[in-house]
Amino acid sequence: MPVVDFYILATDIEQDCLLYCCNFVAVKFAEARRVYIHTPNRATAEAIDELLWTFRDESFIPHTLADEGLRPVPPVQIGHGAIEHVAHDTLVNLADDIPSSFMRYRHLVQLIPNNEAKIVSARNMYRYYREQGCALHFHDLRKAATTA
Repeated sequence: MPVVDFYILATDIEQDCLLYCCNFVAVKFAEARRVYIHTPNRATAEAIDELLWTFRDESFIPHTLADEGLRPVPPVQIGHGAIEHVAHDTLVNLADDIPSSFMRYRHLVQLIPNNEAKIVSARNMYRYYREQGCALHFHDLRKAATTA
């Protein structure tokens, strides 16, 4: 059963959310985790792909877009739509839907922009994951931003 972490971000600015995703992936990569980033569309997948090359001068995170078919599969893959089964242990979900293959992962991360519609959608996801028996954790980064 996957562990699901919900992160309500301090911002709803898309670029800030994508940068948070890149930083999160960098941490997981440093822990030798294999990560699949599920995006809502091709444009977001390409934006994450570009950011992973440029967001830190001193780091390199081997990654590819899932539909490029690179073999062997690098530690980080980015995709949208239907997810093929890949050997990744962490799923970062940036989309509003719950990927049908979420049970294949040990750890699922839901990054939620600070936007009321996205938060309502996240509540529905939370209920669904709870009904599936997942271990759930909630992290409100809005509070951390106001106290910093």
